[in-house]
Amino acid sequence: MKDIRLKHLQLCKAVAILEQDTKYLISVNFCTNIFLICFILYQIVATNSTISLMGYITFSFWLVMNFSFISSLSITAAQVNEQAHSPLDYIFDVEMDDMSRSEALQLQLFLSKLNGPAIGFTVMGLITITKELILTLTGVVLTYFFLLLQFNI
Repeated sequence: MKDIRLKHLQLCKAVAILEQDTKYLISVNFCTNIFLICFILYQIVATNSTISLMGYITFSFWLVMNFSFISSLSITAAQVNEQAHSPLDYIFDVEMDDMSRSEALQLQLFLSKLNGPAIGFTVMGLITITKELILTLTGVVLTYFFLLLQFNI
């Protein structure tokens, strides 16, 4: 158990080092892509009668490109978070009957690390990118789109 915990701590430190270098890049990408997605949706809905077919194709292309870029970035970051917390499923199945005190202590330390702050990539250190964040962002963009359609702005 001690070896597994130490390997996991090394991997968490590696993710933390990578996260320090990428948090600003991820933040800029999130902010610009979400803004561009909302702006393109607004352009498509607001100028529905004045856009030519080529305009719709261009806007649709840029919408798909921005959405695919932010999706690939988010899914990759969410997979890091999911894999970092995946040992939690197996730890709850460990038999504690034949464990020594030091092994039980190692298990407790491992559990506290896994149940502590989220491990993974963040947006400026504020929000850890998880599956839930991806669903939230998708819901925000869809809500914005449907509000645009409903009020026919």
